Amino acid sequence: MVAEETVNQVLKEFGKSINLSDVRLNKDKSCVLCVDEDKNVQVTYNEGNEALDFFASVGQIPENEKHCCNDLLKSNSEWTLTKGAALAKGNGSSEVILEYRLPLLNLTKELFERTFEQFIGLVTVWKTYLRELGQGNVPKAFENFRKN
Repeated sequence: MVAEETVNQVLKEFGKSINLSDVRLNKDKSCVLCVDEDKNVQVTYNEGNEALDFFASVGQIPENEKHCCNDLLKSNSEWTLTKGAALAKGNGSSEVILEYRLPLLNLTKELFERTFEQFIGLVTVWKTYLRELGQGNVPKAFENFRKN
């Protein structure tokens, strides 16, 4: 319970810094932060792992699904591409989800804010990569593992 209170305090401070009142976890221990019309980040308190999990959709799997899924799977093992995040296919859908786990150890508003900003940057990058894959292009960042 103390960890959940800490999360809510950090969310409240973060909310104040961006002029939002009462940012906190709901009864499902989650909240959604809308950055713009195409970037919504779900933040979930993961009690079992003492962490905050960040989730965001980066788009739909394109029609050229076979190559795309292979590239996305390989991307999960490339630190330079994912920066510690992971890509997954939405349950029962063709949605591609980006996920990142932030341990609660030493959680502060500043750490949350920095992680949130980095995650939004990754969401933007992966939306671009997925769009390029859908157009049949290979993102430059994928060229090394596409050769294998």
